[in-house]
Amino acid sequence: MVVNAPNIIFTIKYTQGGVDNIQEYLDYTERDEAVDQTNDFNLEKNQTNNQTPENLNGYLGYTERDAATSIENNAHRYPTFNKDFINLSEEAHERLKEQLLEAQQNHSLMWEGVVSFDPKFLKENQILSDDGAQVDQAEIKKVIQKAMPRFLKNEGLDVPETFWWGDIHLNTEHVHVHLTISQTKNTRSMDAHGKLIGIINQESIRDFKRDVNNGIVKGPERERQIKNERRLATLKQDLKTGVMESLTDLSNEEMLTKIWEALPDHSNQSRWRSSNHSKDFRQAKRLTDQYVERLLTTDLQDAYADFKNQVDLRNRLAQKRYGQHIKDTTRKKDQELKNYLANRVYDYMRTISKGTDQAKLLMEEQGKSLAENNAILDQKQVELTQLMPNTIGYAQLKQEIGLRKKYIRVENAKLDNYWIDQKVQQLNQVDSPYRDYFIAELNNQRQLNDLIIKPKNQYKNGDNAKYRYLKAKYTNPRHIAINQVSQQTYELQMERLSKISGIMAQSPNDPAVQIMLPNQTKLGAANALKYYQTEQNILKTKLEINQNNHQFKDNKTLKTKKNRPLFQQLYEYNQLIENSELIDQHLINEAQFNQTQDQQNGGPVQMKGHLAMTTLKKAGRQLDRAIAKEARDRIRAMNRAFGEEMDAMERMDYEAEREQGRSI
Repeated sequence: MVVNAPNIIFTIKYTQGGVDNIQEYLDYTERDEAVDQTNDFNLEKNQTNNQTPENLNGYLGYTERDAATSIENNAHRYPTFNKDFINLSEEAHERLKEQLLEAQQNHSLMWEGVVSFDPKFLKENQILSDDGAQVDQAEIKKVIQKAMPRFLKNEGLDVPETFWWGDIHLNTEHVHVHLTISQTKNTRSMDAHGKLIGIINQESIRDFKRDVNNGIVKGPERERQIKNERRLATLKQDLKTGVMESLTDLSNEEMLTKIWEALPDHSNQSRWRSSNHSKDFRQAKRLTDQYVERLLTTDLQDAYADFKNQVDLRNRLAQKRYGQHIKDTTRKKDQELKNYLANRVYDYMRTISKGTDQAKLLMEEQGKSLAENNAILDQKQVELTQLMPNTIGYAQLKQEIGLRKKYIRVENAKLDNYWIDQKVQQLNQVDSPYRDYFIAELNNQRQLNDLIIKPKNQYKNGDNAKYRYLKAKYTNPRHIAINQVSQQTYELQMERLSKISGIMAQSPNDPAVQIMLPNQTKLGAANALKYYQTEQNILKTKLEINQNNHQFKDNKTLKTKKNRPLFQQLYEYNQLIENSELIDQHLINEAQFNQTQDQQNGGPVQMKGHLAMTTLKKAGRQLDRAIAKEARDRIRAMNRAFGEEMDAMERMDYEAEREQGRSI
């Protein structure tokens, strides 16, 4: 079988520079034979300079060596290029050496990359002449310049300290570009051992290759790619529309009712989604997956078949661009589609009132359902940004948005009160020294919900102050907007969470404690302690982000630098707290690590936290191996997905504010 060569190959590695090598590096860079300023289109394939620097510090001179590079007839220009110049001037070249010196003195990381092009690919796109004698170096440099900003942003390197340069080498059959990235001062995070993290995310590499490929490709090939991506987006929207229409079809009422009845009573219904693999959600997930599968093989089979064909075409185009080794994404994209459609079902389920008639799948209030209001709210928010403030139209639209947010908050408060009433009823049936405390806490939460439901014009004296206090203390930490996490809110929340954690640690088997556990898992109260500890971490992180936003409000670059790792932490905390089995696995891993450490030190096993570790030791033996593997796979998947979702993390502040209006 003939294997087509990939259009583009991109490899990159990193090292940490040392001050001892800087003089050798600069000497090598300055040598007379480093630059051959001849014809920009002259491929000097027969000249080979086998002398290479002994370390990465000689890389600038190595990339500029005369056997590899060439340039237009200009004695004052270098073949090297960077973000500002196609060919560096003498002044820019000196500035680059100064940056390198500063990077060396600060022991900065240095990334060495090579972008190699298939000759056939370059010829097809008029970059390389048919006889291989001429290459449009300027076009390649422009494409790299255009692709670099997103690559740096994906890796958190889009900061003033970062600099990069490149050189095109023409001394092999494959035209290739040597790229080097460094920083005058390190901004990358440290790992657990105090070492700088230099690894580049594979998703960033794929995005870079895609951007370079798209910059090179011209004519019919590029049009084919664009048409494929647009068709996939259209089909996904068509399938979503088909699923949403099916939810109001009476012929599906029986199946949808079964799904509704299988959904667990979560205080936070945002856990109703396909990524939730907890035990109490499995039945609802299985039924929902069956519902989606049935639609895809009946009513939506034509659109679904077209979608799979387009995914197959996308794979073939990708393999042509990047080589046969590129993974086939057919199964991945198919599962992503099914998860996306299942989540639309869960979105719909959140709009159903848990009242007296659970079989009734339509909830209409004030003329619109929650699903319709959420969709309209999103659209209205976009429209608001397009209007000029201080106009009648702006004021009217802002008022409408406020009314819709209020409606959504009220409906969610009613659902939460239903859950609170159930818990109070259960607590009244047990004998426990903590029963009255938990009932009082639940009643406080109910008072907050009642004030949310109650129209503001009916508030009595003291209701406003009471609402602000209860909101600050009892709103779920995940739903508090970052700009609302003040020092006072932080202290009130921490006091509440510390008290609950203390009770559960002291009396894990108490019947009232068992009723109030946030998750019903094998680890019981140990899971709850980790759950509340994570909520405290969420609060601490949001408070720090809010403080940074105020402290560095006039310095966007520094604010982004300070908040980026915090957003990453916040993302990981939310991923952990929303999956009860993932919490269990974290606890078991911690217990096993502590046990191993103690054994290696020659002493007895000393597990931190008598309650948590005793329970962990027992549950660890019982945990099914398949579940453990599944949890580990989710952790790895979460890490891989982070590079892809970093931009979304930077928008969390906005999303948190919006969600504050949707749920309590």
